[in-house]
Formats: sequence, C-alpha cells, structure tokens
Amino acid sequence: HEVDITHKPTVEKGINFYTASSKPIIERAVRSAIENGEPFDEQLEIITAKGNHRWVHVIGKADLKNRRVFGFFQNITERKIAEALLRESEERFRTLVEQAPTAIYLQMGGKFAYINKAGLSLFGADDEQQLIGTPVLDRFHPMFREQVRRRIQQVNEKGEATPAAEEKVLKFDGTSIEAEISSTPFYFKGEHGGLVFLRDITERKQGEGTLQARLRISQFADTHSLDELLQK
Repeated sequence: HEVDITHKPTVEKGINFYTASSKPIIERAVRSAIENGEPFDEQLEIITAKGNHRWVHVIGKADLKNRRVFGFFQNITERKIAEALLRESEERFRTLVEQAPTAIYLQMGGKFAYINKAGLSLFGADDEQQLIGTPVLDRFHPMFREQVRRRIQQVNEKGEATPAAEEKVLKFDGTSIEAEISSTPFYFKGEHGGLVFLRDITERKQGEGTLQARLRISQFADTHSLDELLQK
C-alpha cells in the first residue's frame, strides 16, 4: 500500500485504498464476513498512498467472537499484466490464424477443437459446428486413416511434430482432394493436441500426372515408328 511507517490501519482506511470499481465489492465482502461469518477471496485493484495502481489478491475470514476480520494481501500486479498480455497475444494469434489462407485446425484427443475459415472451405463445411467435436479420422479417405491415426498419436502422446505428408481429405459433398498435411504439438488447458496445417495440392498432383503421361508418350515416340504410334 506504500504507506508511511506511522500509518495506523483501520477497516475504513483499508477500504478507501480500493478503486471505484473494486470498493463496492470489498465493502460487501467485509460486511458479509462480519455479519454472516462468510469468508471472501477476491482479486481487486487498489491505489496506493503514492498513487500507484496495483492488483491485489485479498483473502479474509471472520472472527465472529471478537467481531473482526483477518486475512492477507498479495500483490499480483505482474501476474495480471502477464495475463493481459497473454490474452492480447492469443487474440492476435487467433486473428492471424482465422484470416490465414492456409487451412488450419486444432485437434484435441483426435477430435476437431477449432478450424479456421480456410479449413471450412477445404472440407466444404458450412460452419464449424459440422466439425467441432467430431473425429478427425472421419474427414480422411479410408486408405489414409491408419496413417493419420499414427500421426495424431505421435503428436498427442509423444509431443513430436510430423513432417509434411500427402493424404486424401474427404469433403462433405463426398468428393476427395489431395492435401499436403503437417502438424505441430499444441498444449491447451492441460491437454495435449496438435495444430494441423493443410494445403490443397489437387491441381499440382493433376499437373504432375499430365506431365508424367506426356513423358511416357515422348519416350514411346523415341523408340517406335510413326505407324506404331498411329496404331497405339
């Protein structure tokens, strides 16, 4: 509270340190403790004797026999600042991910926990509720599901990132697309999961197939006559 050593504390003086928004809360808490014996545990803001704003964790308990309240204060200003910065960084991160051109989803326990706009478009979903809480494996072609299952296990249980791999994704209209997929471990609310990045490579794969077909034709032409080519 940054008071002088000669300061003599009273309930009224103590309450007057609280900011306008915190003061009613502590007044109700102290009154309830004295009248009803109810303990309190609050995170509130004070203004010290030197005019500095601080967040404090205040815990109080009533002694009804002697009609008094006792407890302790803890300066949690640094923690509150860190929490505010974390919320700000999370909001920035979410905005960045949401607007990213790359499809991104978060899987927790093998189920969709979040997906951005590009991800909804890639899967052909109308909204995130079609995916959130559903098994990730359901959105992959059956021939790739075991491979995807192993990748999920590697991220969730071993905390290891997985290198890019090419797999087939199932859209909601029943069609499939070729996708390049990679994932990195993600820890959220005490649970391990994975942040997954998908890129539609269908056109690239089709282009590669066309190029390979042309190369085969070219190689065949180099070793056969015109009559043989016409017959083929």
